[in-house]
Amino acid sequence: MKKRFLFIVLLIVLLASVITFNSCGNNTPTTTTTPASRWAWGVVDINKPVTVIDTSTGKPIKDVSVEEAYAIINDILFFNNLIIIDVRSPEEFAEGHIENAKNIDVNAGDILAQLGELNKNLTYIVYCRTGIRSDIARDIMEEIGFSFVINMNSGTIAWVAAGLPLVK
Repeated sequence: MKKRFLFIVLLIVLLASVITFNSCGNNTPTTTTTPASRWAWGVVDINKPVTVIDTSTGKPIKDVSVEEAYAIINDILFFNNLIIIDVRSPEEFAEGHIENAKNIDVNAGDILAQLGELNKNLTYIVYCRTGIRSDIARDIMEEIGFSFVINMNSGTIAWVAAGLPLVK
C-alpha cells in the first residue's frame, strides 16, 4: 500500500512539473537560469529571439563557451527558436559539424545573400574551427539587422576537446 501511495504521489509531482514546463511556450515572460552557469534566458514569444543574459551584468551575451553552447542547443526552450550556423568552408563542414547546423561559409562571396535568406528574428549560434570566423560572422549578422546572434568561442577544436559530438 505504501509503494502504491508513493507511486501516485510521484506521478502527481511528475504531471505537475510537465504541465508547468509546457506552459513556457505561451507569451508570458519566462526567465530560466541554468545551474552553475553565468547566463540566463528570457522567452517572451516563441516566434521572437530568445535573449541570453549574463546574470552578473544583466547584458545580452554575445559569446559562449562550447559547454554553454551545448547547453543552449539542447535546452527545450530553444527547440523552435534556435538556428545553428557553421561558418566554415563546405569541406570543413563535411569533415564534421554540430548536428542540425546549417553551413554558410563566412568567406564565400555570397555570404550576404545567404544570410539574407534567414529569419532575422530568431536566435542564432554561430561557430567555426577556432571562434575567429564566427566572431566576424556574428558582427556581420548584427550589422545587417539580426536580432540575437551568439558566437561559440573556440569553435570545433574546443567542442571536440570537450568530448562533444560532431556528425558527418
